[in-house]
This record gives sequence, C-alpha cells and structure tokens, in this order.
Amino acid sequence: MSIYIYNYSTIGRNVIDNAIVPSLINKHTNEVGMPVFKEVIPSKASRRMSLIIKMGVYTALKCIGDETVNGIIHGTGLGCIADTEKFLSQIADEDKSILSPTPFIQSTHNTIAGQIALLKQIQAYNMTHVQGGVSFECALMDGIALVTENKGKVMVGCTDES
Repeated sequence: MSIYIYNYSTIGRNVIDNAIVPSLINKHTNEVGMPVFKEVIPSKASRRMSLIIKMGVYTALKCIGDETVNGIIHGTGLGCIADTEKFLSQIADEDKSILSPTPFIQSTHNTIAGQIALLKQIQAYNMTHVQGGVSFECALMDGIALVTENKGKVMVGCTDES
C-alpha cells in the first residue's frame, strides 16, 4: 500500500501558507508575520481562540479544504503554554473568587484537534499525541497506521509554541 501526502500548510519563522516570505519577519523584534485568519476561520470562533490555536486550526483547515477526512491526529510537545500560564495565574490570584473556564478549556492539549473537528463537523477518529519532542513522529505513525487500515484520508498536524 502506498501512502501519499496530498497537501500541507505551515506557519513558521519564514514560511506562511507554504511560501517563503522573509520580508514578513520584523528584524527588530524577530516576530513572525501572521496570515489573515478570518479567510479560513469564522470570526465568531476566531475571537475565542488564542494565537497558537488559531495557527493550528488555520493550517489544518487550509490543508483539509473541502476534502473529507476520516481522522484528525495532532501532536504537541508542550500544548498551549500561554493559555496554561493564564489559567494558573488566575488560580494564584487570590482576588478572583470565580475563575473563567475559557483559559482552562484552551489550555488542554486536545484543544486544536477538537476545534478542527468542530469547525469541519468531523465525527471520526480524533487523537492528540503529547510525547515531548517526538509528538509529531508519534502522530505520523498513528496516521500511517490509520491509513494502512484503509480508513481513508487522515489529517496529521503538529503545533507548539516556544
């Protein structure tokens, strides 16, 4: 059985939507230029997402497009660090008597895969691998296993923040 990569998308230091764009890097702050998320993610959903979730969902939706996938497999070594820090800061803040559930919900490792499934209405295999530096490799192996079981097309992705 042959396995093919049909599409890919990435956001990184000098790559957005699979095109090298060194002009988007601010040389003074070393920050990466961002794509226009609202082109792919509905505005109502986007305003509740942190940056890392937007980036992961954006790249996945660009890959999937109008295709039907029979699984979403995601890898992350660290999860959504900023959201986890925000949630822990709320807990540590003694002035707050009631915590907002949003930072907790966005801090879980399966948030990105879950958002992709919700937006594309995919009710199939959904797995997030969290094994540190080998998370993407584990996600790829899981994807290969699904495809070899004749499960059809599978979306495999990885998202981390530094």
